[in-house]
Amino acid sequence: MAAASFTSFGAFTEEFSVDEAYAVQDEYLAIRSKRTGSPKIGYKVALTSPGAQNALKSTHPAYGQLLKSDVEASEARISISKHFAPLLETELIFKITEDLSPSASLDEIISKSVVAAGIECPESRFLRWFGGAFPALALRHVIADNCLAGFVVTSGHWVDSSTLDFPNLTCKLFVNSTLVVSGSGSEVLGNPVKAIKWLNETLVKKGARLKTGDVISSGTFTGPIIGSVGDVVAQFSGGIGDVSLTFEK
Repeated sequence: MAAASFTSFGAFTEEFSVDEAYAVQDEYLAIRSKRTGSPKIGYKVALTSPGAQNALKSTHPAYGQLLKSDVEASEARISISKHFAPLLETELIFKITEDLSPSASLDEIISKSVVAAGIECPESRFLRWFGGAFPALALRHVIADNCLAGFVVTSGHWVDSSTLDFPNLTCKLFVNSTLVVSGSGSEVLGNPVKAIKWLNETLVKKGARLKTGDVISSGTFTGPIIGSVGDVVAQFSGGIGDVSLTFEK
């Protein structure tokens, strides 16, 4: 089935493949990039925990794509009314400092990347997409919907990856000064660097790979929290530091 036949989510049928879902994602991103004048800047890796994979009946992660306009600086003030019920997740943001080889090892990725504190705010173009009695989306719908990519907030304080013990990094998420959830790097495929390795290998199969300047939101340390009006702060260990945002009406 040609990608062009998926120009509207309303045209979805019950039967379409994961490969076709990625074709929808590519078309959607190209249209949005042209409409907004914002180039692609990187990727987000999703389904990096057993719970997320089980929920979507997958045995591996999935990825979405980010435009430059999807990345905000720390202390950003975001109008929540302009978004589709965003969530809050704490993630390391990787930036690739040198093109990765097609078979890049964990050590190569570490030597060719820096990381910063990040908060990812997933959202969806589908109504009633998350939580409670809301209908669950199938894996193909999630991928076609750009893996629920919303926007990412990053501290911009880049730390040399070689200095970090990735599985043992921790993060605490505070909303209006109250600790709401915490987690560690081991929640992300056992090691967030493995998310980057999986992404690079997956892109290679499609004739691409991670290159200098690519920014990647690598997978959440914590379970998702529904966003609401107020101040949000994520505090990472390992000298990575804090990142924050404020949701306004």
